[in-house]
Amino acid sequence: PHVLRVISAQPSNAIRFTPEIAPARTLGQGEFLELDLDQDVLVEGTLPFMAALYMVGQNWSSAGPLSTEEVGDPSLMIVPPN
Repeated sequence: PHVLRVISAQPSNAIRFTPEIAPARTLGQGEFLELDLDQDVLVEGTLPFMAALYMVGQNWSSAGPLSTEEVGDPSLMIVPPN
């Protein structure tokens, strides 16, 4: 699984997803939303935003924080605003 974080670069930024994995949401400058992904998704905004995709480690669980013994080998990809 992956975790997607979308961070708005400007106020009143309408963020939407295709396919609609979550309802569209308007973010203020610096506000973010975070979603667990199990499929490819197109993220679009009315204004610039930054997307970060966390490729979680092998022992990741969305149920809550893990102990240091359970932490795997995560990775991070950042797509800056353009």
